[in-house]
Amino acid sequence: MIVTAALAAVLLAAGGYGVVSLFSSPSQAPAASACANKANAAAAARKVEPKLPAAGQVKLNVYNATDRQGLAAATAATLKQRGFAIGKVTNDPLKANLTVSAQIRGATASTPAMRVVAAEVAGSQLKPDTRTDGTVDLVLGSGFTALASPDQVSAALKAATAAPVKASSSCAS
Repeated sequence: MIVTAALAAVLLAAGGYGVVSLFSSPSQAPAASACANKANAAAAARKVEPKLPAAGQVKLNVYNATDRQGLAAATAATLKQRGFAIGKVTNDPLKANLTVSAQIRGATASTPAMRVVAAEVAGSQLKPDTRTDGTVDLVLGSGFTALASPDQVSAALKAATAAPVKASSSCAS
């Protein structure tokens, strides 16, 4: 009798648990909700990311921080052919000793334009400064050998604008 009563209690508890489980949300709902939240956040981040400007929208100063004569002028001429609006072309006013291929200077608000210029010179580094205008400086360093090919520039710009959302294994269906 005691065994039958214990067995009945276990069956009743299991049945009650099953009924409650049927009417409550599935156990995968929090994970699915978290995945949806991650996807929404990624989409929002992409919308906030400013679109990269066209070369013609970038007012570009080209500076030479090396001892190679005519480097800034020759580079500026090619960049003008590629559509950039060229401003000043001279030696680096900051007289920096750059060992990198190039340094791209501009206001923080000009970061999209700086990225467009950086695509032109492999190995360049961005250096935001406190200027208030929209100009961008391309400062050629001793590591500079040549501008990137148009195909390389196109690939770099495509990579800069692509922000793929990678699904984690817990969010994969």
